[in-house]
Amino acid sequence: MLQNIFRATFFIAFTGWDAGVVERPGLENLGRRKFHGGSNPSPTAFVCGCIFLFLLMIITICGSMQFYKEMRKAKKTLEESGYEVYVPKGLDLEDAIPIEAQKDLSKEEIVAAKIEHDFIKDHFRRIDMSDAILVLNYEKKDIPNYIGGNTFLEIGVAYWLGKTIYFLHPVPDAMEYAVEMHAMQPVILHGDLKAITN
Repeated sequence: MLQNIFRATFFIAFTGWDAGVVERPGLENLGRRKFHGGSNPSPTAFVCGCIFLFLLMIITICGSMQFYKEMRKAKKTLEESGYEVYVPKGLDLEDAIPIEAQKDLSKEEIVAAKIEHDFIKDHFRRIDMSDAILVLNYEKKDIPNYIGGNTFLEIGVAYWLGKTIYFLHPVPDAMEYAVEMHAMQPVILHGDLKAITN
């Protein structure tokens, strides 16, 4: 996956892993060298590189777009803690209110926007490039810890891909697919983003 390519590239650069060099016989005084394999980084650089390689976590935030303010806040908090964070594409397109959260739009207009900007597939791709998803489930429609159909789809994709699934709050047992959500064994953070572990 793309994040693994990125990590491997950064790992090589960070540890100083290179092809190694040897002097060409008879050309020492000219300072001419050729490269060949077999050289290793220093032990300290290697260990530090391994730590970076395996501790870097990429998290994709999921949830109702009505929680866009909370998404931006969570993104900032997680980035300050050193995580790389993806949010729904709608937040990238709009500095203010995302298209899907604009209450003056009709259902047909929101559907058209989802198709035009490929919101659903785009977020699936972001999940695929991540190590974990964070579901922001606040109260909505008088349902505590609300998780809508679109977010449920994203949770299913993350589960299928073997990603770690974090819920900010407990599973909403009032929803029809509560059993399925429990079966996907999300990690419940009980409102504390600091409970996320690598």
